[in-house]
Amino acid sequence: MVVTNSELLELSIKVEREGQRFYAELASHIDDPKVREFLSLMVKEEAAHEIHFKKMLETENDFGWENDEALKKLVAECFQTDIFPPLEETLSQLPRFEGL
Repeated sequence: MVVTNSELLELSIKVEREGQRFYAELASHIDDPKVREFLSLMVKEEAAHEIHFKKMLETENDFGWENDEALKKLVAECFQTDIFPPLEETLSQLPRFEGL
């Protein structure tokens, strides 16, 4: 399996976008203002990461990732499915955390 620098950066951008969507949707279901504020911060962090990866992609530098066997294994094992769980699954777990 060959994973190019561009493919890794595109994958990273996709993960950051999914993170933004996940945290924003989750925040819309949360009543606690402190938790909503934290989730809003997470959306901003994911957006900043996306910008960083886009800039890296634009430079077209060779980061040396293509020959990294551990990275290839990680991509093959962990990035073939969604990173963030379905929102419904997450919401079903919220009662476990009430009062923390």
